[in-house]
Amino acid sequence: FGSNAAAADQYHQQAQFCRGPYLPDAQFYAMSVESATFPLMLPSRAYELLEKEFEQDNPLLIKSRLQPMNTCYKGSVDDIADNATITLHFHGGIDLQLSRNATFMEITSMNGDQEERYVCLIVDKTVDGTAVLGLSPQLDHNIGFDLENKQISIYRKIC
Repeated sequence: FGSNAAAADQYHQQAQFCRGPYLPDAQFYAMSVESATFPLMLPSRAYELLEKEFEQDNPLLIKSRLQPMNTCYKGSVDDIADNATITLHFHGGIDLQLSRNATFMEITSMNGDQEERYVCLIVDKTVDGTAVLGLSPQLDHNIGFDLENKQISIYRKIC
């Protein structure tokens, strides 16, 4: 898998969340990579810090609870600041920068005869401290598993 491979412990990869004020103490979390879960799932603390920073970067967005998503705002993807990107830093030197398509979902809802647009973060929180790289954050990437050598590789590929 070459230079994009990193050692993994069994089927888990260590993910470091440390951008700016997210987790300045650079905590590490074990992260499962799977396709049975759709969103990026983060431990509660990481999720709450991500949500807080997103709201600081996008102060004009009005938060709206739109089920089943936890973090939605009135508006469209075009209303989101250009710097609103999520990069996962994996132990071993792999950085996975999530595309806008992998991070945000635009939803249209009817309120009577009025059409309302929302943009939702495709990120959810877990209460048990686990992290899951679901199907959505895998968009535009090929992910390879070398079970014999306990390595995972991530290649950016626009599909």
